[in-house]
Amino acid sequence: MKIFSQALVGIGLVLLVISGVLYGMNLIFVSQAELVGGTVISLSTEVDPDYNSELLCPVVKYTTKAGQNLSFNSAVCSSPAKYAAGDPVQVYYNPQDPTNAQLQDYWSQNLAALTMAGTSLPFLLLGGILLLGVLRRKA
Repeated sequence: MKIFSQALVGIGLVLLVISGVLYGMNLIFVSQAELVGGTVISLSTEVDPDYNSELLCPVVKYTTKAGQNLSFNSAVCSSPAKYAAGDPVQVYYNPQDPTNAQLQDYWSQNLAALTMAGTSLPFLLLGGILLLGVLRRKA
């Protein structure tokens, strides 16, 4: 039981470290990115396989500071839609690779890190509780 609880805690810690790395990578991206205005030009649809429901994803048009007109599909989708066609938005893009862009939006910037952190919690809690139980039995 001790090895199992240690494994759970270990998995939780690995996921938590991955969450921190993802968060740090986003901080680096934002610190090096250019921020420009953009516009939601349409909403694309994706099917959520878990719930067999339709999600709406903003398609965003923006112009780089060098004058290049680009667009991207946001990776953060929702139902109901958070944005509508014509909505103004702020866009971060990498000046060395202007096609690498994301919305200036809490969820767009932090969803991956938050998902990993949230996934780590059950492993840490269950593993920690089991490990405490094992250690108390030995005492």
